Amino acid sequence: MTPDAQALVERFRQAAMGMTSWADSLETLARATGGAAAQIAAIDPRRGLFVNLLSDFGRYVEHDYLRAGGADPTHNPRTRAAIEGPAFRCRTDRDFTTDAMRDRLPIYTGLFTDYDIPHSCIVPLGHTGDSAQMAMAVLRPARSGDAGDEERRLLEAVAPAIAATLGASLMLGTAIDTALVRTAEHLSGPTILLGFDRKLASLSAAAEAILRTSNHLTIRYGRVIATGPGANAALDAAFREVTCPERPMAGRVSVALRPVRGREPAIVDLAPLPTRIEGPLSAARAVLTIRTQRRSADPVALLQAAFALTPAEAEVALMLAEGHDIATVAAHRGAATGTVRNQVKALFEKTGKNRQTELVLAIRPFC
Repeated sequence: MTPDAQALVERFRQAAMGMTSWADSLETLARATGGAAAQIAAIDPRRGLFVNLLSDFGRYVEHDYLRAGGADPTHNPRTRAAIEGPAFRCRTDRDFTTDAMRDRLPIYTGLFTDYDIPHSCIVPLGHTGDSAQMAMAVLRPARSGDAGDEERRLLEAVAPAIAATLGASLMLGTAIDTALVRTAEHLSGPTILLGFDRKLASLSAAAEAILRTSNHLTIRYGRVIATGPGANAALDAAFREVTCPERPMAGRVSVALRPVRGREPAIVDLAPLPTRIEGPLSAARAVLTIRTQRRSADPVALLQAAFALTPAEAEVALMLAEGHDIATVAAHRGAATGTVRNQVKALFEKTGKNRQTELVLAIRPFC
């Protein structure tokens, strides 16, 4: 191995040990091979893309990459080459596409053109212990053209050592995630770690049992899905909120999930996880904890958690759901009618409903 190759490998080892960032290692790789950026990815048949490291592109470009189908081998020939290509062999776009393909594929005419990365070098790095395929890519601007023989040889020379470094980092990251799941379960309840697009990264034994038997959550094509009416859209919105690059990493988002059948809801809490820019690699982007309630549990507490109600508002909501009018609610609570009307107005605002009939329909599943 040449001194240049040894220096590149050392950069990646330093990132794996937390001494420098993965972005720094990738930027060094890109500069050494004439690229605009470099990328490391791990792709799993069940979870899809679950680790995606880019040099100076950042999470905003990552969002565009995922939205354009970059992780899908049916949309992106580069991903297919990373999955199916021979390990440690460098290939360029011209090795696995034609001019006609690149002229008609949306990802080439869109994303790759917009970010001026029409050329690439793809080097599969072999499989991890859990069957995930690792790959390395250098993304090249139009002015650089295809990689030359010297650049290809450099990439192929460093590929085995970089693969070993990434594999060890992924194993350590998995162990850390497992410990995190166990700790979170003891503190908050059944726990699931979510990766890109709500892909399952890890889960506790209790969460696995819930996914097998629950009317609220399941796994489809490696994604955690809410199965009740409107529940999946609410879960997706909460996940996007906590993983949004523009959102400060603080607090949690709670979602009340209606079941496929029956009336008993479940409440899940989502919180962001910090992106690991150095050290052990992890698929996890957010932690989801499940709070399940039985009918014998306090429905006031359940309504408070679902809609951020005060105890008084929750009690008024329960009486409305039981069919009582405002006057009866006021008399039962020993409150003025005007006070109850104000509480009903607050219920409208917090539940997003405009009519009492709609409000009651929203409350009844929690009773």
